[in-house]
Amino acid sequence: MDHMEIRQDEIYQVVKAIEHSNQVGRAEMDSQNVRLATVEGKLKKVGEVLSEDVEAAGV
Repeated sequence: MDHMEIRQDEIYQVVKAIEHSNQVGRAEMDSQNVRLATVEGKLKKVGEVLSEDVEAAGV
């Protein structure tokens, strides 16, 4: 390999590492979004139950 091919290979490896990092970052964000949606759903359900209890108590 000459100097140019070595340099191109190094650049390619850097680009692949950046691409992988971006994919990992997106996957982590997707995971956080799912967790957030789950918590949001649970809080909504708790709010509904509490509202039902307040209405049933006539408050």
